[in-house]
Amino acid sequence: MEELANNVRLRDITEEDLVLFFEQQLDPTANHMAAFTAKDPQDRETYFSNWTKRLGDTSIHKQTILFQESVAGHLSSFEFLGLPTVGYWLGKEFWGKGIATRALSLFVKQLPTRPLYARVAKDNIGSTRVLQKCGFEIVGEDKGFSHFRDEEVEEFILVLKETPTIPSPAGFVTAVSRSATHSFSKQNQSSIQLLDGLGVEGDAHLGETVKHRSRVAQNPNQPNLRQVHLIHAELHEELQSAGFDVSSGQMGENITTRGIPLLELPTGTRLHLGDSP
Repeated sequence: MEELANNVRLRDITEEDLVLFFEQQLDPTANHMAAFTAKDPQDRETYFSNWTKRLGDTSIHKQTILFQESVAGHLSSFEFLGLPTVGYWLGKEFWGKGIATRALSLFVKQLPTRPLYARVAKDNIGSTRVLQKCGFEIVGEDKGFSHFRDEEVEEFILVLKETPTIPSPAGFVTAVSRSATHSFSKQNQSSIQLLDGLGVEGDAHLGETVKHRSRVAQNPNQPNLRQVHLIHAELHEELQSAGFDVSSGQMGENITTRGIPLLELPTGTRLHLGDSP
């Protein structure tokens, strides 16, 4: 389950996503679990009209959830009853895979406001657990009218007081490479040595100042922020499925990983590689 969640990423919502969002929110089981949904989920015109307004509202932070590059759902942060609140919707076919927990963890990491609130129907055990895994705590109860259930439904009020730690992905290194010259590809090695503050021993990009030729031409005294190159093996597989013959090291990376969402890691993330502490 954790390995599957490593394939989760967030991006800005596009108008094309709305068609999939609409289809996902038609599921009766999902509507029952969410409880507080649209009065008429079948009302396509109202749904798209509301989303068009939401897309234009800069006070609402909203993103699409992607799982293995498929649209799995969406998240939003907004003001509700005067409090900063988050909510999400995940298509039923994506339930039970750790996707919601991973997506919400990434999402709240982007939001500076604390405390941050959420509400969930008391019998929605799955969503309650997702929120609690992301650091939310139950602080109260309320109830509201559910159009889908046509009755009053009790709900939990939860709050996030601190920024949670994104669940550590269960990943590993599949290959290591280096090249002493400025070539496009690097040769696979049985091992490499990482030198603190410098990069990969014996690699052309080793050093405190920039080594990329284009950046050296601009200013050779710039700090070297690209000492070690990483690429996820999943990218190679995507390219291979598109007909490209590519493997580890051929795109110039020093370290090829699997199961680590490299593109979603925030600035300052520390990756522990090999046996070194």
